[in-house]
Amino acid sequence: MKRIKWDVVLTIMISMMSVFVAWKAYAVCELQAQISKNSLLPNVQIQEYNEINETSYIIENSVIEIMNLEGRLNNYRSKIVTYLKCTYIDEENNCFEADVPAAYYYFVGNTSGNNIGIIETRRSMNNASKMQSLRKELLEYNEAHEKETIVMQQESCLNITYMDLLGDEQNLYYLTDISGVEMIDEQQAINIFGLQDRFTDLGYCLDFNNHKEITVESLIENTKLISNLPNSAETDSQNKTYIGLENTEVLVYIFSISFQVAGAMILLLFTLSTKRLEIIKRFSGTGMILRNGDTGELNYNENEFVNTFREGYLNKAAITFIAIGYFAGVFGEIGQNNRVLVAFCVITFTTIILMLTCYSVESFLKKSPVVNARITNKELEQVGIEPDMESISGEEISKMFQQEFKE
Repeated sequence: MKRIKWDVVLTIMISMMSVFVAWKAYAVCELQAQISKNSLLPNVQIQEYNEINETSYIIENSVIEIMNLEGRLNNYRSKIVTYLKCTYIDEENNCFEADVPAAYYYFVGNTSGNNIGIIETRRSMNNASKMQSLRKELLEYNEAHEKETIVMQQESCLNITYMDLLGDEQNLYYLTDISGVEMIDEQQAINIFGLQDRFTDLGYCLDFNNHKEITVESLIENTKLISNLPNSAETDSQNKTYIGLENTEVLVYIFSISFQVAGAMILLLFTLSTKRLEIIKRFSGTGMILRNGDTGELNYNENEFVNTFREGYLNKAAITFIAIGYFAGVFGEIGQNNRVLVAFCVITFTTIILMLTCYSVESFLKKSPVVNARITNKELEQVGIEPDMESISGEEISKMFQQEFKE
């Protein structure tokens, strides 16, 4: 039975305790930073409304007010896109749905420079009356065309950017219309902004700052054009990937990962061999091999020979894991997830992988005929190695004594 190496066990235990203490310290620091940051988080309120002429009851202006009730808003910026969510059913009962950009609808913005209260006001000015006229024409169009239907809903997507207490850039995203305001996640907002920019670049938009009248026919035409486009989100994602490859930082990252994986593969394929002859050659440099002069049988430390195989397979597994880890890292990121929980999962999965790897290697070593077969003289000749020591055979001893007696 092997003696337990307590120095190794104690080292592992101390390392695990150090990791646990560091993990707890990091969790406390992160919690303190989160508390400090949350205490100064802004409380942003969005309100959209129409300014109506008290005499004629005509909408003269659409307004979006951005207010902060508490907290800090450093380096405040905002951007907005407005679009018309349209559904058109033609005479053949074909349905077309699209978000048609209302380009530059809220084209006037006024920033107050205050941190508390109203911090910015967005106004549509004369565009509000154009939108009201378009709504009126839609009603008349639907009445005149019994077999066709066109409906629309005005909506805007607002992005607010500011710097928090730790100097990190934060983004807030909202969907807003006259009926209310809804906060949305970053990916949804990115898709909306990306698609609106793309449709505008293609010319599939209603330009409210153009002197030409906005007609129902142009709205229907743009709705059909956008609806017939291929998968917009997928195409937009492909465009972003193409643009990203032109970024210097991305190219540097690609080269970095490529070199690391290439280095791991070189070690795996050309250096860390587990072929039996290579293992024998490696073992002969550290273990003592004796040959019996009478029988030609080789004597050596069999446990140490198996341990040489064990080291070879474990090294191969280690380099394989490193290569897989580097390559898989290209596709992953922590994002907004809890870093402490991620660290705990990493420690857990690492422990499981280590245990499974060691168990698999040990099982393989016990059952493998290649590992458990004794070293032969032929194998030593193949690798060009002679035993460290060889006992003299009985025949040679007899010859020596006979020669002495003759003399």
